Parts: sequence; C-alpha cells; structure tokens
Amino acid sequence: MKRVFALMAVLMLLGSAMADTGIDWSEYPDDSLRSTIEELQEMLNEANAELSKREAGQSYSIGGTDFTVDFYRNMLTQKYQRLLVKVHWTNNTSSAQSFIWSLSVNGYQDGKELDSSYRPQSFGGDDETDNILPGYSATACLLFSLKNDSDVRIIINDWLHPGNANGGIVFDLNIDSLPWCKEES
Repeated sequence: MKRVFALMAVLMLLGSAMADTGIDWSEYPDDSLRSTIEELQEMLNEANAELSKREAGQSYSIGGTDFTVDFYRNMLTQKYQRLLVKVHWTNNTSSAQSFIWSLSVNGYQDGKELDSSYRPQSFGGDDETDNILPGYSATACLLFSLKNDSDVRIIINDWLHPGNANGGIVFDLNIDSLPWCKEES
C-alpha cells in the first residue's frame, strides 16, 4: 500500500514537472525520463488493479457503516436472470440509521446502469428503511435485473455518492461464476 502511494506521489511530481515545461515530449521518444515515467505509470496501474480486486465475504467500511457482501444469481424465468446482492451491515455511527441512508449500491452491465429493487422478505433480509440503532446489524437484499450473461460491476458507496467508484468499493463480477440462490418461501 505504501508503495502505491509513493508511486502516485512520484508520478504526480514528474507529471507536473513535464506539464510545466511546455515541452512536447512526443518529440523526444528516447528520453530516459519519459521511459521512467511510463514504467512508473505501468507499475501504478498494476498496483491499482491489485487493490481493486474485491471479494465477497471480506469486511469493508464506509462512513461509519461496516459491511460484508455476498452475490448470487437468481432465475425468475428461463430468460430472466437477476443478480442478488446481500449486504450484511452494522451501524457504527452515533445515531439510528437505515440502510438506504447509510449505503448506496449500484449495478452496471455493458456500461449501463441496471434496474434494481429491494426484496428483503424473499431472501431472508431486513427492511432497508428500518432504522438500526448504533452497534446493531441488519441485512439488505437488492435484486438487479440482468440484460445478458456479461460481467457486472457493483459499486457500493455512501448514500451521498451513489455509483461513484472514487471512495467506494467496486466489485467486478463474472455472472457465470456466481452461486445460484432461490427465493425463500
């Protein structure tokens, strides 16, 4: 982690220095400074890619809310698949809060936002609008309507920044690798 921040600082300084000179660096293809910056950028991209790998079941925290998340496929009909996102969350703020005032969950497939709905009773979850006292936990269940079998990106952030990957937790999911889940009776 320290290595990522150090690389980011070096890149910002070098990038700033290059921008401030007014030199067209494309005229200097063999420049060692340019190749060093490109190597650092590649290392930073690799480090960021490693950091962005998120997995279900790990613990995360955003704005006083700790949570874990699980993902499942759910088939409504033969042609209509859904993605179930179960967020197990704990209110660590100083006042009672509901899930919808604590976290936002957005899903994207093929670059487009997916339609979603809360379905707590069908999957053993709690009502997303119920206030939870500090120190208590609940489970929110969201269903996303899938367009096809392509990968899905889920972004979880605080409720003020829905869909914003900056500061949020990003999950890139391969739909075919997710376990199946059916509604509870």
